[in-house]
Amino acid sequence: MTILEIVRAKIKDAAITELDIQLAIDEVQMVIKNYCSIDEVPEELKYTWANMAADLVLYQYASNNSSDDVLSDIDVGDVSNIKIGDTQIALQGNNSERGKILKSHRPNLDQIVMNNKEQLNRFRRMVW
Repeated sequence: MTILEIVRAKIKDAAITELDIQLAIDEVQMVIKNYCSIDEVPEELKYTWANMAADLVLYQYASNNSSDDVLSDIDVGDVSNIKIGDTQIALQGNNSERGKILKSHRPNLDQIVMNNKEQLNRFRRMVW
């Protein structure tokens, strides 16, 4: 079974495309290689890799389609005005082009990697 097939089996949402899944698989692969300082992801990390990719896809899908919390949709780039005296902060909505671009670069992958740190540390190599 390939990584793509495993991730697709774990994700039941039809709205998530193959491209979204493949991008997550590729991104997680690079993170694993960089974290472990290896050239190829070993077969023993196949399911860890698939779980990390599924977590990333589901997290990105949920964060891009969630409108429950108003403050979660506000990025640092959305602050348009700050006044120190009498404390005034003006926020733009996330409808701005900058807000949409910044939303795709949330540091969620680091959290996913750290949740799988025990499995990855077994394959980690020292680099000088």
